Amino acid sequence: MIMWMGLLFTWLSASFLFIGCVSIEKSYPDKRYFVLDIALDTSPQNPAETGTLQIASARVSPRYADKNFVYRRSEARFESDFYNEFLISPGVLVAEELRQGLSQSGLFKFVVGSVNALAPTHTLETVVNSLYGDFRDVRAPQAVMPQSRRITQWNRLSQTLSQRHAPRRS
Repeated sequence: MIMWMGLLFTWLSASFLFIGCVSIEKSYPDKRYFVLDIALDTSPQNPAETGTLQIASARVSPRYADKNFVYRRSEARFESDFYNEFLISPGVLVAEELRQGLSQSGLFKFVVGSVNALAPTHTLETVVNSLYGDFRDVRAPQAVMPQSRRITQWNRLSQTLSQRHAPRRS
């Protein structure tokens, strides 16, 4: 009996030493955060003297509105990436990039967000239909972001100045 107790004590001591030396924790990759950089190619010859453009919040299709990146692997297979994501929601990123780019373009005297005290003369509405990395051809991956934009002039509420459907692949 004493011999069995000695063996049990030795086995338990060795087990505790072994468990303390071996780590069974799994290391996971760090999460990485990204923002959009939408390059607008608008350089007017004569900067606007008047006009206030209000950038309405951009609506993103619910399939792609989450902060996690979405990858298209085949015609019917999409994946969500937990470790790579947008810093804030894609709709807010798109609206802010448009606001900054159009402010620098000089097309309007003021370019404001959806919450502002200035009365807009025009409003820009944007709908992002999809937003994903297309990896169907792994040799030539693409960023896909087709969107629709509509500018409405407020001094004539019923008149729509322009509507642009711009599929964008880059």
